[in-house]
Amino acid sequence: MFYDNLKAICDSRGLKITTVVTECGGALGSISKWKNGANPNSDIVIKLSFHLGVTTDYLLTGKKNNFSTNESE
Repeated sequence: MFYDNLKAICDSRGLKITTVVTECGGALGSISKWKNGANPNSDIVIKLSFHLGVTTDYLLTGKKNNFSTNESE
């Protein structure tokens, strides 16, 4: 699922997944592991989320986070 979400985001922005992963310090070998269902480590998920401007939840689940960040609510 992570790979599919990452690929969809990259495709929608005209980016190559290999370029994005290497720009974030990830190993190219990880991409094929993710494609086969392996879970990424938290460090690369965080780096990719910042680089792509999406939440880690969105990368991992494909769902947008609807939680409030305002503690008074």
